[in-house]
Amino acid sequence: MRRSPLIGAGCLIGWLITTPAQAAFVTSVTGQGTLIAPPASAIGTVSTDPVVWQESSGVLASNVTLDVSGSDQGNHDGTDTFTPITLREGTRYATTFIQLNPNEAGNVNSGTAVIHFSTPILGLAVLSSTLDATDIYGAPGTTYPTGTASRGIDNTNKDKFTIAGNGKNLMVNLDASNFGLDEIRVFTVAPIPEPAALVVWSLMMVVTGGWCWFKKSASCPRRPTTLCSP
Repeated sequence: MRRSPLIGAGCLIGWLITTPAQAAFVTSVTGQGTLIAPPASAIGTVSTDPVVWQESSGVLASNVTLDVSGSDQGNHDGTDTFTPITLREGTRYATTFIQLNPNEAGNVNSGTAVIHFSTPILGLAVLSSTLDATDIYGAPGTTYPTGTASRGIDNTNKDKFTIAGNGKNLMVNLDASNFGLDEIRVFTVAPIPEPAALVVWSLMMVVTGGWCWFKKSASCPRRPTTLCSP
């Protein structure tokens, strides 16, 4: 018995629904940084270079106050007087985490890393208290050092970052000493997801139309074949 092509289309729709659409927050990391998968533990991720991982995306359920606005482009360091920015409830966001954790005595400079984002930077959490408050927007399954007083950038000109003029690139040069660490959380505009939902909708319309045609054809009586008389 021939299988209806509608069955195959239905299977394809099911596969698309259960396969999550992937949307990259970070297009690349250049210089001394490394892009990694979200780890089980942030504090357990030891490196003398900055490590970067994508965290989460969605819609803010409440206002979120950050230390630095993405529109505050140019050079900054830990001695700056930052002007906070508040992202309003309902803002679509994506978060990315940057960490230097050499876990060494003495002084370790990370060198310069540049994080290239696919969408504009909304703001940065660079102070320990702001990092604590925004850990709820971290990567699911990753444990963060919430409550660690020295996890943010230090009040020194050795911790530097630059927001590029295009609003999509962030350059960092961090300095950690005596088993300390430096962390930054970046909020960017949520990337547009792949159009899987549109594909599903289109296929469903095709399947629905095809099913209606199939049912209508099955209910119509067949006309007898007429042979031409000699």
